[in-house]
Order: sequence, then structure tokens, then C-alpha cells
Amino acid sequence: MSIDQEFEIYRSLPRQPVTLPRLLAGLLIIGGCWLGTCLVIIIPAIFLMGATIDTFFLSAGGVLTLFATFLGIWLGVWLAMRYLHREPLGNLFGATGEVNRSDFCKGFAAVCLTSVVSEVLVYLVHPEFSRTAIDLPSWLTFLVPVALLCLVQTSSEEILFRGYLMRNLANRFRSPWIWAVLPAVAFVAMHCSPDMALADLILVVLSIGSLTVALVLVAYRTGNLGAAFGIHFGNNLFAFLLVAHQDEFGAFALFRGAPIDQVGEGFGKVWLLGAIAMICVGLTLVLLLHRASPLRLALATPVGEGRA
Repeated sequence: MSIDQEFEIYRSLPRQPVTLPRLLAGLLIIGGCWLGTCLVIIIPAIFLMGATIDTFFLSAGGVLTLFATFLGIWLGVWLAMRYLHREPLGNLFGATGEVNRSDFCKGFAAVCLTSVVSEVLVYLVHPEFSRTAIDLPSWLTFLVPVALLCLVQTSSEEILFRGYLMRNLANRFRSPWIWAVLPAVAFVAMHCSPDMALADLILVVLSIGSLTVALVLVAYRTGNLGAAFGIHFGNNLFAFLLVAHQDEFGAFALFRGAPIDQVGEGFGKVWLLGAIAMICVGLTLVLLLHRASPLRLALATPVGEGRA
């Protein structure tokens, strides 16, 4: 079965064509659920911890609480699929109706390998690497809850951007400039903030943008979100638990690398770090798509093209 056929099955799963009003209504439901979850979880947590908003999100409890709010996206997607689109949630996972576990593991393994390469290259550009204050027993204690909540966070973003948005837009529009580019731009924009310096903004666009391209490509290549789930999960888990480069990611990491969230006006460093990000994303794709790679993704095998 060809790549085009795989994705064609995936985007053709809805019982009826997806309309823009229905898609926008679904996004309102998802956004409302996420906002509601944030209010219900974060405000009581800040009150109980006696913290300010700034200190809360830099604390271990604040980071875990933030991860938990992404359950709201899962809830919103489920509600939109069940009551608005009248489809099973599994239709967003892939042509098979379920997440391809093998591709998830391969995506996770590939991005972990290239993350090590990335750390070496970043160190060569900016030789700063140190042990954080967290001790090993505490790190082991947080290992499982952080991993589980990180999976919630990354999978919720994938089910929204590569699943709900990309698949439904692809069902409505044939041009990849709409169904691939628009969700990708929205995903990158979510990682930007108005107070960012130009150099920081460029670095976000280069690094997050290249990762987004990879996530879109593997979803298209397989007609399944398994590999995208694995890549996103592995990428974030590496930053949260092993080597952090930003303060908000450093509560549980064993090591701290060179800061990359405040590069100031160092445009030369920005282009180097951006190039490293793109090179490592390219290596990840080679590991997952090259014929000779042991981590090569498999084409999904649909359980039946007539599945609702």
C-alpha cells in the first residue's frame, strides 16, 4: 500500500465531510475544556502552595500541575469527536483506529539518540554543562509521574494538531498548504510569546518548526499518530528529565545545559543552534524513514477501509 493510500484512508474516516463551522465549533469546545481545566487545577494549586504565578511554574509542583492541565485537551477532543462529529476518538489515532505501538517506540528511540547528538553539538557551540541540584533518589521518585504527565502533555498536543486539526482539514481541503501548514504554524505560534527578543523568536521558529515538519511527515508517511507521539514524547522527556536548557524545564532534570531561551542579540549563536536543531531533526527522519534503518517505520495496515 502506498503512502498516499495510507493517508487517504486516514483522512477519509469521517462518516460525513468535515465542515468549517463544525471544525471551528470543535476547537471552541477543546479550548473551553483546556481553559476550564487550567482554572480548576492551577488556581487551587497556587493557593495551597502559597506561591505567586512566577514562582509556581518554576517549582516541581507547578510543573506537574501544568502538565495535568493538558488532560483538558484530551477531554475536549473526546467531546468534540463524540458529540459534534459523531465519530470514535480512535479515528484520530490512525487508519487502524489505534496508535501504532511499534512506531511509537521507534519514534521515541530515534529522537532520544539524536538528542544525545544534539547535546554534544550544542556543547561544542556553547560549552556549558553542569549537574543540577536534584539528588538521584528524588529524581527516581519523580521519574514515573513526570513521564506519565509528560506523555499526557505531548500526546494531547499531537491529538489536537496532527490529529484533530490536520486530519479534519485534510478531509475538507486537498492542498497540504492548508491541512499541513496551517496546523504547523499554529503549533509553532503556541511556543512563542509577545515579549520574545527577535533572536529568541528565530530560534523557536527554527527548532520547533523543524520538529513540527518531522511530526507532520511521519503522520503522513504512516497514516498514524504513533511515531509522532513517540517523537514528541521522547523530545520533551529528554529535556524534562535529563538535560534542561530552560528554567521552566529544569525542576526534574539531572543536568543543565547552555541556556537557549534567552540568547539576546546573539544572532550568530541563534543560527548555529537552529542549524543543530534542523540537522538532528533530519537525522531523526533518516532513522525513521530510510530503508536500511533498523528503526524504519512500517506502513499501517487498516482493519478495513469501510470502518466508521
